[in-house]
This record gives sequence, C-alpha cells and structure tokens, in this order.
Amino acid sequence: SSDLYHQMKIDEALVAALEWALEEPYARNAYSLASGIAFHNNNYDSAINIVKEGLKSSPYDFGLQNNLCFGLLKKNLVDQAELELLKITPPVGAASHVVYTATKGLLEYKKGNITKGRNLYFDAISGADKLGDRRLCANAFINFAIAELDSNTVEAQEYANAALKLSERLDDVSVALTRQLLNARLAESKQK
Repeated sequence: SSDLYHQMKIDEALVAALEWALEEPYARNAYSLASGIAFHNNNYDSAINIVKEGLKSSPYDFGLQNNLCFGLLKKNLVDQAELELLKITPPVGAASHVVYTATKGLLEYKKGNITKGRNLYFDAISGADKLGDRRLCANAFINFAIAELDSNTVEAQEYANAALKLSERLDDVSVALTRQLLNARLAESKQK
C-alpha cells in the first residue's frame, strides 16, 4: 500500500537525518529536519529528544526551540511548553514570526483559551498569506484545524474541511504530511 511505502520513506529519511546530525553535531538543520520528520510521524518523544540534542550545540536556535514547545504541547505537557516558550526571543524574520505566533496559538488552545488561540492562529495564517508563502499558510491552517478538533469546538469540522480544500493542490511534502495528520484526526473524531 502507498501508506506503507510512505512510512518506509519517512523512516529512511529519519535515519538519514539522524546520521547527518551524528556526523555533524553543530549542523542544526540536521536536528530541525530529523525532528520535523519525527513530528510528522506522530513520534513526539523522538522529536523532543532529537530537538534537545540539537539545543545542546545551538541553544538559541529558534527552529529548535519552537519545535521543542510544539512537541511538548502535542504531548499535553503544557506547563513545560509554556516555560520553554518564555525562553524564546520573539523572532524578527517574518516567516519565523508566523511559526512563533502559531505555536503561541496552540499553547492557548491547550490552556483552554479557545478564542485567544484562534486569534493567534488567524494572525499566523494571515501573516503567512501576506508573505505569499503558501506552504506556511497551509501548514498553519491545517495545524489550526487540528487544534480545533482537539478542542472539540462546534466549528472544528468546518475548519478541517476548509484546511483540506485550501491545501489540496499544494505539491509540498510537509503539507502532504500535515494533511495526513489532519485526516487521521478527522477519522478519530468520527469514531467517537
């Protein structure tokens, strides 16, 4: 099945990224890549461990710091994630700022502040849109829809459908993987 094929490819990619990180412990992109693959694979423990390893040599790397917060939030370790988020210097780069805003949005969802979380996600989505970054915009929208589903909001289904529609023609690996997570989450919510 194509799912099995994708799973094998994801596992191969993860191994390759980890080997790169081991060969070049200061190559922070290796850790970003490896943790990103692990996140898309729903393997939050691995992702968090990879990020922590990368932070040893690059303690102020925004991507790694943000990935750590994201992983902790996905594991519902909200207090820990909030402490890590406070350590981040708000990024100046426009794309990084979008990611940072989305992570703050996810934190608010996890704390039960739906309106605040939604507003932060809307800021992130419109920021990505203004940048003309369709990949970033789609991923922010999909992650927003997952946060809505996780919070069982009335509009969750509507947002999920909109996110899938918005991202369906984007030929991008990270978007395809994030869409997979949303589809899996939708299937779960239908079984409840």
